[in-house]
Order: sequence, then structure tokens, then C-alpha cells
Amino acid sequence: MMDERKMTEGPELAEQERVPAEEVKAQQEADAQAAAKAQADAEREAAFQEKRTLAEAYRRRKAEQEKAKGEAGRAGKAGQNGQESDPEAGKEKPVRRPDLRFTVDLTAKDLWQFSMYHSNSGFMGIFNVLFTLGCLYLLISGWGTLSIPYRAVLAVGALMFTVWQPFLLYRKACRQAKGPAVKEPMTLGFDEEGLVVEQNGQTAEFSWEQMARMDRLPKMAVIYMDRVHAYLLPSRVMGGDGGRLYELARTHLPKERRRKF
Repeated sequence: MMDERKMTEGPELAEQERVPAEEVKAQQEADAQAAAKAQADAEREAAFQEKRTLAEAYRRRKAEQEKAKGEAGRAGKAGQNGQESDPEAGKEKPVRRPDLRFTVDLTAKDLWQFSMYHSNSGFMGIFNVLFTLGCLYLLISGWGTLSIPYRAVLAVGALMFTVWQPFLLYRKACRQAKGPAVKEPMTLGFDEEGLVVEQNGQTAEFSWEQMARMDRLPKMAVIYMDRVHAYLLPSRVMGGDGGRLYELARTHLPKERRRKF
């Protein structure tokens, strides 16, 4: 009897154990499907949000472009209105024509005289004179006792600033006189407002405040614009109007910006 009961209970127990295993497997499959569905929903939501963000950015960019286009149109209309209301706009300012005008045609001699003035003015001029006198004194006083090489050195020193330097400066002036900036005639005009320079179809205007200094030399007037640039006005060009020019300069230039007049 016991054996028969065991034989009938065995299949029932196996059947009972198989049922929970199938339920667990079904539950796992359901959980996996739910997880996959949740992930798909999340991906669809992310894609939707991305499309929404791109659409908003496009609308903002479009609105900014429309706004910029409208501002440009208003600016263009304002510019047209301004041009219509100001008929003088765009016209060239007329060139001043001072009454006191000089046509300057510089020569190599004019440039040489200006270079000699600069090379022998101030401390440099004093040094040149003292150096030349010192060489001459030593050469004359010690002629009988000095050797020939020493005499030659002193002779070269005595002639350096009296012969050699003027010769070199004149050669340099001859080269400068052939340049287009000097060879082309120039017109200098002066009035109460300042200086007007005309050369080769070009015009430049300067006020008296822009002039650094004016020097009156024995044979020319020099108008310095800065430490490098200057305009030369020979006395032969000024003629009888030189007095008018210096009087005008006295009126508009303070004493510290005038020399020798």
C-alpha cells in the first residue's frame, strides 16, 4: 500500500513544482517586455523634446533675422532722409586760396644752404669751430717740429668742417634736388587760418597751431611742422612780401615758436 501511495504522489509533486517555474518564467518575460516598453517610451520622449528644442531655436533665429532686417530697413530710410535733407553732404570742401602765395622751386643751392645751417647751428656749430681752430693752432705752432704724418692728420682735421663737410652736403643736396618731391614746384599760401600747401594737384591745409616753429635765416624762411618735416621758403621767392609773412607769423605764433624775428 505504501508503495502505491508513493507512486501516485510522485507525479503530483512534479506537476506542482513545474507550475511555479512556468509562472516565474512568465513573470520574467512580462517584466522584460515592460522594461523594453518603458525604454521605448523614454526614447520617444527624448526625441520629441529634441525636436521641440530645435523648433524653438529655429523660431528664435527667424525672429532675430526679421528684427535685424527691419532695423536695417529703418536705418536705410533714415540715411536717405538725411541725404535728402542735407544737399551739401558729399560735396568736397572748397580749397582755401590765401592772398599771400609763393611758388617755390627749390634748387640744390637752397637745400645746401639749409643743410649747412643745420650742421653748424647750436652746440654742433660751436664744436666745429673749436675743433677747426684747435687743429690750425697745433699745425701752425708745431710745423717745424711735427712729423709729416702728424701734419697730414692736423691738416685733414682743419679741413674737415671747412671743406670736406660742405662738399659732401652739396653732393647730397644735388641728389635731393633731382627727386620728385623737390623737383615739382610747390605753392605755399598763408592767411589768418594758417598754411595751404599745393603740389602736383594735391592740397594740404595746416593751422598755425600745427606749425612747430618758424625760423628766419639770412637767405630763407623755414617752417617746421615737426622735428623731421619742414618747408623751405627762399628769400628770392618771397621778394617784397617777406615782411608781410613775418608780420603774419608774429601775430599767430608765440615768441617761443619763432626764431630770429
